Amino acid sequence: MPPRMTLRQKIQRRKYQIRKIKTKKSKNLKYKKGRMMVGGFSAAFISYIHFEIAHIRKMANQKDNAYGFMVRAIPSGGSFTNKMDRNGKFDKDVDLDMLLKTTRMFCEYTKMLNAKALGSLDQASRDALIAQPPIVLYRHVNVPVDKIAVGQRIIQPIPMSCTWNIEFAISWMHVLHNLCCLYEITIPATAAFLPLSTHHDPAELPASPEVPLNQRQHEVAIAPCIFTVTGMRPHNYWYESVQYNTTMFQLTAQTYTTDAEVVANFNHVYEHGIFA
Repeated sequence: MPPRMTLRQKIQRRKYQIRKIKTKKSKNLKYKKGRMMVGGFSAAFISYIHFEIAHIRKMANQKDNAYGFMVRAIPSGGSFTNKMDRNGKFDKDVDLDMLLKTTRMFCEYTKMLNAKALGSLDQASRDALIAQPPIVLYRHVNVPVDKIAVGQRIIQPIPMSCTWNIEFAISWMHVLHNLCCLYEITIPATAAFLPLSTHHDPAELPASPEVPLNQRQHEVAIAPCIFTVTGMRPHNYWYESVQYNTTMFQLTAQTYTTDAEVVANFNHVYEHGIFA
């Protein structure tokens, strides 16, 4: 029977065990560089988002800059809000020339920023970012449900405000007193979008660079894209102690690749509406 350890020996053994655990964790961190997950996202993706938020915040403070005006106006002025009617056409009161101009500006800026953010990562982190599973965003919509079917393609001709947080999308339905539908949008991690917030409280993330522009709404602005409806289902939820039911449309998003594509999709919606 081995001799009983003294208190001093127990303390020394415990210190050794802690050092061993820390060393093992440190090795794992180095091995998994760019691949660790926080809230379902890789460390590379979080760094990518933080780089973009810092750049967007800096741009928003440049009041004499065209991009600065645009990024300030998205959360505060609703640059791309209420431009479409319920039938999927542009509202008759919208200045289409100005809307197309700001849409193209958004796309140019987003493409530039995505490239800068990707270039800020080392090769291992870039590989991890590209391998990052698609992200999921949410939006409350007011659409004619009977016109949407699985397999259908829907053109989104202008940037669309979405949220990381399904609870906010649900609360916004009730603010607007319209309980029609929700979009659940799956989009590649490297697609064209502007994160105006982190996916949850920035204090929980490592090295958050700046206070995001619209963290309260967990906002993300997706560039013009084409959605494909992959599914639809009833969605039950509770809001202020009352149970409700709405329709959840599941979509995949393919964002623009060229300026010509942006213009063509914009013109298609002007002439024919959102359905491709």
